[in-house]
Amino acid sequence: MESTGTAYRKHQGVSGEFDAIVIGSGMGGLSVASLLAQEGKRILLLEQNNVVGGMTQAYTRSGYRWTVGMHYIGEVGSTKGTGWKLFNRATAGRIEWSALPAIFNRMVIGDRAYDIPAGIEAYGDFLKAHFPEESVAIDAYLTLIGKVAKSSGPYFAQKALPQKTAEKIYDAYCAEFHQYSRELTIDALRKLTKNEELIAVLCANWGDYSLEPSKSAFAMHCMLAKHYLNGAHYPVGGRQRLCQGDGAHH
Repeated sequence: MESTGTAYRKHQGVSGEFDAIVIGSGMGGLSVASLLAQEGKRILLLEQNNVVGGMTQAYTRSGYRWTVGMHYIGEVGSTKGTGWKLFNRATAGRIEWSALPAIFNRMVIGDRAYDIPAGIEAYGDFLKAHFPEESVAIDAYLTLIGKVAKSSGPYFAQKALPQKTAEKIYDAYCAEFHQYSRELTIDALRKLTKNEELIAVLCANWGDYSLEPSKSAFAMHCMLAKHYLNGAHYPVGGRQRLCQGDGAHH
């Protein structure tokens, strides 16, 4: 079942008083509307489609359900993680997560299949088992993932500050992150190893950020890789739970 509403054109108008009007029911709009509603605000959420959810929508064809944008989510396996806390806050604690199998990705090159496991230690062991001569490069890569992902913190933090304050600290806060965001993924990896097949395996999930390694920023690659290092989860009840709130249709 989808969360649906009545087309606006069928109404003579919308009556009542509202503290805020949110236009668009994508994940951003839904999050804002939810957070304000949790504070007791009266919210009018407008969506041009008859199904809310934006890129969390799904459709059914030939008996199969297809999710438009969301496939699996990382960093929600622990209640101590930032990802879990953000989703929990935005949904008022109504989302439960189901872990995908430990092997949640498969990379195929020719007749060779690489089953990618969850967990940084398991992932490192997996890479070294297939590329034992590249152990040093693999260790350096795993260390770099954490370092680059951590450097993104100040970059995103300054965006939440008042504009004048953010402008004053921008260069100091963002310098390290920009160092990696200005470097292409393929160039950064070729500094670590000349093994093109290893590079291909490291970039196996570039489709998750939709830009091939020859065009993507290394910072984006590392943030994505870090996001899935400990595996992936899916919301219990399907992606529609993200926009159903307490389970009722709106």
